[in-house]
Amino acid sequence: MSATDSTVQKKRWRFAQAFANLTKRIMVLTQYHYINRIDAVDKQVRLMNYGWIDPQSRQPLMPLDPDEEPDRNALQLYHRVVTAIDIRDKEILEVGSGRGGGAAYIAKYLDPRRVHGVDFCAASALFANKYWKRPRLSFSPGNAEKLRHSDNAFDIVVNIESSHCYIHMDRFVAHAYRVLRPGGYFLFADFRPADQIGDLRTELEKPGFQLIEEENLNNGVVLALDADDARKREFIEEKVDERRKPMFEIFAAIIDSPMYKAFKSGESAYMRYVFKKPE
Repeated sequence: MSATDSTVQKKRWRFAQAFANLTKRIMVLTQYHYINRIDAVDKQVRLMNYGWIDPQSRQPLMPLDPDEEPDRNALQLYHRVVTAIDIRDKEILEVGSGRGGGAAYIAKYLDPRRVHGVDFCAASALFANKYWKRPRLSFSPGNAEKLRHSDNAFDIVVNIESSHCYIHMDRFVAHAYRVLRPGGYFLFADFRPADQIGDLRTELEKPGFQLIEEENLNNGVVLALDADDARKREFIEEKVDERRKPMFEIFAAIIDSPMYKAFKSGESAYMRYVFKKPE
């Protein structure tokens, strides 16, 4: 192969990769904008994670107000991730805050100094700002791979079930490290194919984070998917266009969907991490 042929192949590969990345980003945005549109009136979707139930006790982790009970399992995932450390009087940035339910829980129940959520979907950030009227809580549109916050601006960065949508994971992790103050914590939870967890851990540690805690949440996630299955199916049946229903069933990981089976078998691993930025 000549040098010219090699250069052409590299250019084609870069173009194909850029096109695939753009397609992925458009698909993700389209999905979230659609949810904001179909739920504009009822406002049922306040969190969009898979949830978690303690597989040991299978009991509620924390008290909630009655209107929050439908979201209990999704909030329990937040509780499990965020209460790994003491966040009282801390300044918190949630990256990938979605429609704001998790950040609102943190602000209401865990006594931080302030919580700011950013999300790539501007419609979700707009919804969160209008819906959640709580002290010490705010939201804005933002790109996880291009965070615009100042260096050393936060005590804690939270990222839950969002990073699997990112195109450049390394850029996000570098920004998370940058915006944290020395001694700050990076609280992360998300899923990957089980054979990629080692690479994920390495990528998360790369900027200089110290790994403090690691936990596989699969069993509790599957319990939550089982418990919330009927409610998700009802929402999809009532709200989602017929042609979109198969995609939403996969997206929601309903029972017997490919994602549900992957968690059940262990083919996919839902991991929780606590990292610390050295002081």
